Amino acid sequence: MSYIGKQPLVTPSSFTAQANGAISDGDPCVIDSAGTIAAIFENSVTEALGTQTQVNDSSSEAVSASYDSSANKVVIFWQDSSNVYGRVVTIDPSDNSLSFGTEASFAESTAYRYTGHHAVYDDANDKHVYTYSISGAFKAVVATVSGTSLSFGTAVTISSSNVSFKSTTYDSGSNKVIVAYRDIGNSSYGTCQVGTVSGTSISFGSKSVFQSGTTGRISAEYDSTNDKTLIAYMDDTNEYGRAVVGTVSGTSISFGSEATFWSNSIEQYPSTYFDSERGQVIVFFSNNSYYPTVIAGTISGTSVTFGTGVVVATHGANRTSADYDSFAKKGVILWLHEVDTDTEYALVTNSGSALTVDTPVSAFDYTTQFTAVAYDANAKRVFLAANNSAVSPVDLDARVLAVPYVEGNLTAENFIGFADADYADGATATVQLSGAVDDAQSGLTAGQQYFVQADGTLGTTADDPSVIAGVALSATEIAIDTGRD
Repeated sequence: MSYIGKQPLVTPSSFTAQANGAISDGDPCVIDSAGTIAAIFENSVTEALGTQTQVNDSSSEAVSASYDSSANKVVIFWQDSSNVYGRVVTIDPSDNSLSFGTEASFAESTAYRYTGHHAVYDDANDKHVYTYSISGAFKAVVATVSGTSLSFGTAVTISSSNVSFKSTTYDSGSNKVIVAYRDIGNSSYGTCQVGTVSGTSISFGSKSVFQSGTTGRISAEYDSTNDKTLIAYMDDTNEYGRAVVGTVSGTSISFGSEATFWSNSIEQYPSTYFDSERGQVIVFFSNNSYYPTVIAGTISGTSVTFGTGVVVATHGANRTSADYDSFAKKGVILWLHEVDTDTEYALVTNSGSALTVDTPVSAFDYTTQFTAVAYDANAKRVFLAANNSAVSPVDLDARVLAVPYVEGNLTAENFIGFADADYADGATATVQLSGAVDDAQSGLTAGQQYFVQADGTLGTTADDPSVIAGVALSATEIAIDTGRD
């Protein structure tokens, strides 16, 4: 036979590449962005709380926690009347358990330990920064993780004048630590300073005022999508919830116009977290009825606009904390239920246009003065902590929260065919493509079209995503046809 003009397109019937994980003969396979081949899988995690574990059995206040993305550990900090403490925490996702490194501490008179306790992780310098108050001063200390051990640098003074309502966040765009507080020494104005970590110490730039009036109940959060910091606070003039957007330049920070997120009084400290999926900052606060409430803020330039506030529960709430599970794409909020006197959490889902909140669940069956939440991206688990103010001395407990998620590697576009044999991880694997016949199947019905399922099996109806596998020729054979030209 001869051809005139274009020659017919010859489609290869197989493809060879490195196996990413073990692959069995006949497995439906995908190709990833690195060009490796993997068997299709799907894992799911159900919502669960791990066993409550004691962190410390003596007086434990001013609790805060931060996640170390280099060590894949959580670090928890706290204080008593004479020391600052910290411990490295390891989360085991297989059973949602916790283990702790040796307790580290340094002597510090912490007479004003009830406000201004925040820990943040500086990923550029691989350091944690813990801010705290003592009588007449606001301080910061740098902490370093080594294995499961923690060491402290020398504490430095941020402000020697009396301050209150303090909050700290980390700006990963400029690699700076931002502290916000009420500067009682300057007419109680809302004030910020920018900190730079160097070695085991930190230094701060000059003060910048973000609210020229009495300011309270402050929470700062960095928005990595817009490279801005949102500062939420209470305007003491009418106790409304306000916010400003801050931009860091060197060791200074400047602010856009003030926005209102709650046109009524807000009670207690707000907490904030950044929803990286939607590019929004979520503010968690007690509204004018003391009800726990969440609201989403969207930054554009140096301005912020807010959606509609969502009431989480119709009871008094205090001692709020929050963080974002970037894998499950859920916010986790933790607070003191002032009626039932226990400590509750809830999961927040963000559609981009609205927030929804799951029914609250009891995390600790006691009243608390301090809570902490930190997401461990390596373990894909959330760390919850609270101190038990119902006992004396006040002890500190923690537990792991598994936020529900489904994890898989099949998309609408990456299925390429069926493995031609068994292959070990890292071996050179061959996948049969469209146009070939795979003979390593079982239980098929001849003449029936099959679809690849999200869990790697074959089915006669489309899954989500809808991926065509081919048509069965017999119980063991399938003519591969991905449905793509």
